[in-house]
This record gives sequence, structure tokens and C-alpha cells, in this order.
Amino acid sequence: MKKLLCILLCLPLLFTGCGEQSSSMTQSQMVDEALDTSRYDSHVAFKIEGASTDEDYKKALDELEKRLVKALAVLDPSINSFYGIKNYNQASKTVEFHFNNSPGLTEEAVNAMISSCKAELRKGDKPDGQILFDNEHLSGASAKLRQGGKDWVVTLKFDIEGSKLYTNFANASDSQDKTLTLWIDGKTAAGTVARESVSSADIVVSGDFNEQSAKDLAHKIKSGYIPYKVSVFTCDLAHRKTDDKQA
Repeated sequence: MKKLLCILLCLPLLFTGCGEQSSSMTQSQMVDEALDTSRYDSHVAFKIEGASTDEDYKKALDELEKRLVKALAVLDPSINSFYGIKNYNQASKTVEFHFNNSPGLTEEAVNAMISSCKAELRKGDKPDGQILFDNEHLSGASAKLRQGGKDWVVTLKFDIEGSKLYTNFANASDSQDKTLTLWIDGKTAAGTVARESVSSADIVVSGDFNEQSAKDLAHKIKSGYIPYKVSVFTCDLAHRKTDDKQA
């Protein structure tokens, strides 16, 4: 009877131990499978110049991962995260991704991923004016006709922190110079912040824009900023899309 009681008391421990061992084995198997690049049909690597530390490469890897997920999601809206293998190699100065390209990502879309735009809103109209906002605080950009339909402008949206900073700037004393100039890549003055921005949720940048130049600038700003020189190193994509041609 005592032996039977001991066995009954030990059973939960035995099952718990087995469960832990099974869980451990499963996790180990999952790691081994995740490292198997043969499971993925496509591979893209980017050359990163100007990076020197692990942190630099991780930043570049994270930014390019976001762009890859966004490019895949355009083709398949159900995609909301990266599924595959990502890595960086300082020796070859590359970051790389292995993934399944079922949505049909094209080489053209991969080349578009490396676009970069350093957008800065500076006080005054000089390139060395105090920086109030940059890409870190911008959450979007778009082109539109100014109210009345006379000319094209570019509107910028701030994140929460950027909105607070701008509100404080706009509500400062009247003696403060409220001129803000949008500078692109530290050398091109794209336009100045229009007066309607002071009471608007969006920042309105006016300049010598037509429809196409306003849309091009908005698209460039939305691409984001990578503080390194990036180029496509290798691009091997499955499920390439081709134009249907009739014989």
C-alpha cells in the first residue's frame, strides 16, 4: 500500500519532468530549423558602408527589415512581420535576409528599399540653423493642393513627441523667429513652413512645387533615413513576376 502511495505521489513529478524535457527538445529543434537556410527560397544581402560597430549594423539590419516587411506587405497585406533568417557580417560589411518570397517581391522593389532621405526642419533659412525636427519625429509625408487649388505643397506629420515640440515652438513669444526651412540631405532647401501650419495638425511646406515634384519629395521623405551608404550586394528572388506576353 505504501509503495502504491509513493508511486501515485511521484507520477506528477515524472510527467512534469517529461514535459520539460519535451519542451526543451522542441525548442532546440525549432532553433535548428530556423538556422536552415535551405528552407527559404530567396536571399537578399545589402552592402553597408560607413558602419563600424555591432550597434551600427544592428540599426541598419532593423531599418532594412522594416522596409522588407513593408515591401512584402504591399503585395500581401496579411504579412505584418518578418519570417525568415536575418544576419549581419562585419567582415563582408553586409546585412542579409533569407525568406520565402511567395508574394512575388521584385528586384526593382528591393532596389527601392535602399533609398534614403535626411529631412531636417531648421530655424531660419540657412543650412546651419538650429535643427528643431528631423526624420526621428516625422511619421508621414504627402503631397496635396493648397486650399483653393492654386499650388502644390508637401505636408508632414509628426509623431507624438514631434507634435509637442512643434506646439511649443508655434506658441512661443511673437518675438521669436518662426521661420522654418525644410532641408534635404543637409544641402537642399526644399521649402519653408507655411503660416497655416501654426494652427494645423500637419506641417505645410510650401515651395516651388508642381504636382510631380511635390509627390516625389513626399515619397522620398517617407522612404526614411539610413545614416550609411547602402547598396544591393546580392539579390536572388524566387517567384519573380514577369509581364504576360502573347505569342
